[in-house]
Amino acid sequence: MIVTPNYHFNGNCEEALKLYQKAFNCSLIILMHYKDANPRNIFIR
Repeated sequence: MIVTPNYHFNGNCEEALKLYQKAFNCSLIILMHYKDANPRNIFIR
């Protein structure tokens, strides 16, 4: 099974993601900002 995590923040999280990459020795594949997302794929709750 492939797990695809998605994280949603209400602000700037790039600094935190960089810390996680260093701490867990991993890489970020995709970082998409809300303003750059396709409106058809955005779900507002």
